[in-house]
Amino acid sequence: MALRKNCQLCKAISNPFWTGDLNIWDTPLASSDHFVVLPAIGPLVLGHVMVVSKDHIPSLLAMSQAAVLEFNDLVGRLQMAWGTEPLLLAEHGSDVATEVGPCISHTHVNILPGVPAEWLDLARDCPLLCESDEISSLSLPAGSYFLVGAAGAISRLYNAEHAPSQFIRMKICSKTNEIDWDWHTSRRESLIRATVERWQGVLNV
Repeated sequence: MALRKNCQLCKAISNPFWTGDLNIWDTPLASSDHFVVLPAIGPLVLGHVMVVSKDHIPSLLAMSQAAVLEFNDLVGRLQMAWGTEPLLLAEHGSDVATEVGPCISHTHVNILPGVPAEWLDLARDCPLLCESDEISSLSLPAGSYFLVGAAGAISRLYNAEHAPSQFIRMKICSKTNEIDWDWHTSRRESLIRATVERWQGVLNV
């Protein structure tokens, strides 16, 4: 695997004891050849996890088409395990040259059970670039982008050139009237533990 020592997600994937302790958010819940599923720090809902690339690649759309198809299969597996409640997908990504916009420039797609897709209709905030029912058909845009969709549903790609880091978190928290949207300061460890237990139960980890 191509990893970087100064990347927090690379550390979590390669060595969860990097800082001397196993953090609850470093718990692997599922994996495939190119991805691992980790709990989100500061989860916004029960079950909030991230699909993280095993290699240090800035975004999902910067990965190979084969890897994106593998991502689709993994998300389908997660959806089947979770049940009928839809899993919303949301990524703040960037191209290889830019690597700006996301708080961590390493592929991590948020999986948010039960969050309505309309909460992340970003057309009023960011230009819509395109939409498709197949993520693998979307091309990597220049600069930073938002990818929003759901398993088996339409995915939308937005230009995120002027959007701040954690913008997706801000948008969701604006709907739930929560003010602690910053994962750096609000880690919500009790909800992380509940998320790990729920996913381990349905995935039979």
